[in-house]
Amino acid sequence: MIKSACSLALTLVCLQSLISQTVTARQPTFYSPPDKSEIKEYLGTNCGYAIAFPGDPVVRVIPEACTSVHLFHKGSMYEFRQLGFSPKDFLTRSKAQIFEDLKKSKSKHNFQLSDEKSLALNGLEGKEFRHSDGAGLRWTRAWFAKDYLYVIYIDLPYWHAMMKSRPDQAEAFQSEAVRFFDSFRLLEK
Repeated sequence: MIKSACSLALTLVCLQSLISQTVTARQPTFYSPPDKSEIKEYLGTNCGYAIAFPGDPVVRVIPEACTSVHLFHKGSMYEFRQLGFSPKDFLTRSKAQIFEDLKKSKSKHNFQLSDEKSLALNGLEGKEFRHSDGAGLRWTRAWFAKDYLYVIYIDLPYWHAMMKSRPDQAEAFQSEAVRFFDSFRLLEK
């Protein structure tokens, strides 16, 4: 019981970190899609998943709670999080409530929900959200699998300006975002 409460507390800290994080792009300031030679598959520390980043990501692990993997690349930010839950955690919060918290997370930073849909990944329950603050875009996909919530997102701080001035780059960004999302897969142990 105590371990479950600690696990839930650590997981909620990780989820709160995800919710409260404000992301700004680092250099370079202009988006450019990655070259195919830059794409590298990252295997989760427990070898439970794989996802392909455009370069070597930064990894942060909080034992028994979450793993955060992120990368700033040519004007955009890629991030993947694996948040741990125990079956007892769902006695106080449903999966639907957790998805709702994730959906509302960007509204605290003046982002508005612009699109939402349900997803399935090999039979797993998932959601997709797009949030915008009038300038930038955060595109999120999340799935529950086993005892984890997997959250993948990509940010582009000047999305709306790029859509107007560089529609070809906006299309390239959307293609790259789909490539990043679709690269996620669960591995058999």
